[in-house]
Amino acid sequence: MNISIGKYVGKNTFLHKLDPRLKLIFNIIFITLFFVTSHLLTLSFLIVPILIIFVTTTGKPFHLLKLAKLSIFVFIFMSVIFGFILNDFSNFEKPDFSLFGLNHEESLNFVKKTFFEINFGFTVFKYTTLSFVRAFVLGLRIYCMVIVTTLLIYTTKPILLTSAIEDLISPLKLVKINTNIIAMIITIGIRFIPTLLLEANRIMKAQASRGVDFKHGKIKDKVKSMVTLTIPLFVLSFSRAEDLANAMEVRGYDPYKKRTKYRHLSFKWFDYLFIFLLISFIIFVILIEQNIIGPLPTFWLYTIQQF
Repeated sequence: MNISIGKYVGKNTFLHKLDPRLKLIFNIIFITLFFVTSHLLTLSFLIVPILIIFVTTTGKPFHLLKLAKLSIFVFIFMSVIFGFILNDFSNFEKPDFSLFGLNHEESLNFVKKTFFEINFGFTVFKYTTLSFVRAFVLGLRIYCMVIVTTLLIYTTKPILLTSAIEDLISPLKLVKINTNIIAMIITIGIRFIPTLLLEANRIMKAQASRGVDFKHGKIKDKVKSMVTLTIPLFVLSFSRAEDLANAMEVRGYDPYKKRTKYRHLSFKWFDYLFIFLLISFIIFVILIEQNIIGPLPTFWLYTIQQF
């Protein structure tokens, strides 16, 4: 069974049984931690359990390679961009500049280390440690974000995800915001992602049978071929949206009426166990991040991400 974005797959795993509100909070917390940690080795403490959970839940370890396509593209693209724009080290030569846990000289040598340099005449491409670390970390963060988001959708039914979102944003009712509408919009958007992907694949096959080449040719030809994909996809999307609106109206859906719930979410014993493990893990990562557990070794400090 293939794992696709926005597709729920019913299984009897521990993550499937967790409360959807807890999984959504877990998703938000980990994405936040991915973007605030300062060292790659600290980030590894976040990545390793996520990879283990993904493999044990889906049973498809090789699918991790498929999910890495976007992050690899981001890494290559940003490496080129940073190689051209991160050549000025004047801000790093100030006497008060030092990376977390390193002195001024160690920090400056680390940032200015150059792997190779190409002079184009009008500009210089200099690939330094700074360029590599920033590009690699950005790609890695996006990769981790894709994994945890895929896990959330893979293990949570859309109707339960709607209930979880509605419960978590329920405090907005105090300021007269209709949380039912927000939750429904988010759920419909998530629900239609796999549908649109399938329709895009179907349109591409239909256009390919008519002689349209999406893989070969010049960039100009590829842009023209993409027009034959995007226009039918937009038309089909608006058509489906109209059909959905009519179907909801026929069934008497009124977002402003008071709604009752068929499913009531409640925590079970394994949910409380997961909360305890999650809080303990977050505290452990924060202690490492702040160098409270340590002192951290020098090789660890050299994996700094933030400059």
